[in-house]
Amino acid sequence: MGKWVQPTAGGGDPKGRGTRWVDTDLAIAYPALTGWLGDGWEEDGTARETGTLLIFAEGDVVKACLSDRQSGLRCFLTAKTFQELLLAAEETLYSGEGDWRGSREKTPHRKS
Repeated sequence: MGKWVQPTAGGGDPKGRGTRWVDTDLAIAYPALTGWLGDGWEEDGTARETGTLLIFAEGDVVKACLSDRQSGLRCFLTAKTFQELLLAAEETLYSGEGDWRGSREKTPHRKS
């Protein structure tokens, strides 16, 4: 997994549409995370699939699953507090490090 830093300020796209859910404080505190989740454009202007972030609590810890839809890789993080978890996600995306692994075989979605 390579280093990923938000390529454009404010999670915006070249056509000026922007990412509405990203507020200034969030973008300043977690630029790599907000960009990775919300910026659908590469530095060269080509479209990219945004990543996903799933957060859940288990016992006395909080956990997150970062999923890169483009590569199919996932990285799981664990922390004692929600704030520590967000900081760990930011550092993982900024540094390009982390235990990124391919997802298990995809199972077909059931139709109801």
